[in-house]
Amino acid sequence: AEQRARDANTLMKGLGKFNGSDDFEIFQSRLQMIGQYAGWTEQELLTRLIISLQGRALEALRCVGEPYSYDKIVDKLRQWFVVIKEPEQALRELWQLTQEPQETLEELAYRVERLAALGAVHFSSKDREATFSVPAFLDALGDKDVSYELRKRKVSSIAEALREARYLQSISELYQKQGYRESEWKSGTSESDSDRT
Repeated sequence: AEQRARDANTLMKGLGKFNGSDDFEIFQSRLQMIGQYAGWTEQELLTRLIISLQGRALEALRCVGEPYSYDKIVDKLRQWFVVIKEPEQALRELWQLTQEPQETLEELAYRVERLAALGAVHFSSKDREATFSVPAFLDALGDKDVSYELRKRKVSSIAEALREARYLQSISELYQKQGYRESEWKSGTSESDSDRT
């Protein structure tokens, strides 16, 4: 058992960290093979998986609701980091994207651009962004008020959409702290203002 544990530690060093730049399916299959050899429990396998994550893969962990389980984390990492070989599959997933509860705008944009690049392989980068990336990003946004405002502003790039979305979210949060309703972004009057008139 001690020899197997030492061998497993050596194999884990060889496996290295997973940061999202490679195919997660390959990483996971190797991790599970090491776990089976070492006789790890599911909890040990979960722990080994978590401490192996870094970069974008670690960010994806924030979108997994607690309590953590091995299967829940694997499912999320597969959504984000499994290499898609068929462009049609990538485009299907692109139009089905929705922003996760804890997912930042930057993380959502990364997923959108990744799937658009995998799916719209015959488009120029400019056409791909206008035809796929920007519309899919707006569709996927969790805050539909922000999505509506961005459509009205006719954002033409992911960078512009991100910049404007950050601004609108910050304004929305500020207004809510000061007693404004979300629908009063443009009116500039809050309930407290109307109470004084």
